[in-house]
Amino acid sequence: MKTNYVLITGASAGIGLALAHQFAKQKYSLILVARRQDRLQALKEELEAHYQIDVVIQVFDLGQTDQLDAFYDRLRDYSIQYWINNAGFSVSKDLLDLSSQELQAMIAVNDTALALLSNRYASDYKDVAGAQLVNVSSVVGYALSEGSPFYSATKFFVSAFTEGLDHYLQSKGHALRAKVIAPAATATEFTQVARGLKESVNHDEIYDRYHTAEEMAGFIIELIHSDKTVGRVNMQTFEFQLLNPQLPDLY
Repeated sequence: MKTNYVLITGASAGIGLALAHQFAKQKYSLILVARRQDRLQALKEELEAHYQIDVVIQVFDLGQTDQLDAFYDRLRDYSIQYWINNAGFSVSKDLLDLSSQELQAMIAVNDTALALLSNRYASDYKDVAGAQLVNVSSVVGYALSEGSPFYSATKFFVSAFTEGLDHYLQSKGHALRAKVIAPAATATEFTQVARGLKESVNHDEIYDRYHTAEEMAGFIIELIHSDKTVGRVNMQTFEFQLLNPQLPDLY
């Protein structure tokens, strides 16, 4: 089995791309997942040339939920130390203007794919020392957002599922950790895609404060190296915090 890989979904841009570079600098081999083959291929060639690591690319649309098991099964020859479910998207429209297709697509990528792949990975790696699952939520996965209530709901699922999974794993004495990261505004293609724009946006004109993709990637690595379950941006100070589980529970 090929060992010590980091798998990153949504790896062709934004936080996923920044994560790929930061893990490559640390000499981890990578499995990069995204829909855009041209970007993945260019990234593979760049990282392999600069860092002498193995980079495996998987061109896959996580919205194809009926293909998720087959996608996961293709990766079982690799030992994956960190599995990072980073892919996700939103559609910037009034809630009642969202089409059924748009609602279903957000659920498919943000929730269904993340949950199924998390469950498969947790089942296989629950007793592997050092293995970690990281799911990317959002600050609106911990506080309701007036501007994007449906996207917020999909991210509440990510937060609740991941916190619950980590509690389950620890209560059963398993080695695997499940962790959740909650970014705030970040300078990536996310806003451009959400608004359906062809041109990139000027984040200084949209947000009073934001992090760069590189900063958020660094926060994820900081979370991985901690014993905490949650990494979240504090909306008052805009500082990154490492936290114990944040949601109320009935344990």
